[in-house]
Amino acid sequence: MKSRQDYEQEIIQLHHNIKEYDGTEVVARLKNRLRGQLHGWYDRLNITVFVANNEQTPWTSEELGMKTHPMLLKKDVGHDQVGDYQFLVDGPGRLSERFGGLLVERKGCTRRKDGTITACDLHGTLMSDNRDRFYREIERFERDPRFEKMIIVAECTLEEFLDFLPDRPQMCKFCQSYHKSSKEVGYCPTTETIVKLKGGKECQHYDEKPRTPAQIEGLRNSKRETINSLYVRSGVSVYFTGSREEAARVYSGLVKQWVIGNYDKVIVGLDLPKCEPSTMSEVLA
Repeated sequence: MKSRQDYEQEIIQLHHNIKEYDGTEVVARLKNRLRGQLHGWYDRLNITVFVANNEQTPWTSEELGMKTHPMLLKKDVGHDQVGDYQFLVDGPGRLSERFGGLLVERKGCTRRKDGTITACDLHGTLMSDNRDRFYREIERFERDPRFEKMIIVAECTLEEFLDFLPDRPQMCKFCQSYHKSSKEVGYCPTTETIVKLKGGKECQHYDEKPRTPAQIEGLRNSKRETINSLYVRSGVSVYFTGSREEAARVYSGLVKQWVIGNYDKVIVGLDLPKCEPSTMSEVLA
């Protein structure tokens, strides 16, 4: 069985041959051969996925097909923790230089037995006060030289995200505002009276009104605009996968495609000059 080193020697040779014969009719054949070698090479790699310490139900090694490890601290790697999932390709060189350039945020969801969603992390991140905190996370990603692309992998579908309506707080908007600013409960500045709050969530004069169709459609449009703005402002895209299992498969596929597409960053010595030129017969052999 060919080893990783065997594959890398052949990949280096093909890499140089493609450059040497650029513009000739043999390049297409060489690239096809290179693609085959890269897939075999990838299967020989030792890849570790680093998982954020605050992930409550992280993807497992079995789901990803790669070993997992708690995310490294700044004292270990020289950079602050960022994102939910990072990966590293084992090999020579400094630790910080072996990280894959792809950073992933996982957004899970909680479902009933019938499949309907009762909680949606993506909604909680992008459609609440947490949005500013998430943009600060993006700023940390942009400052980290290890990474070049950030992606959100959501375990819901796009329609589930658009349709999700969180429970409305059982508190009038005046009490909500006052509670946010003062961290006190029980005082309504509108009536200037003390009102009884039930569990800190409901005031006596709260009158719940159902959302109108116009309000619901407005919320759906707001979610679409937020997703679009996220990509345009920061280049962060969202993969809607529909389930935990598919989300894990998507992440594994993204890792593979990044490594294969950036093999020239992973293989040490790829750009060193060849010892001797190749003949056309040797290239096509």
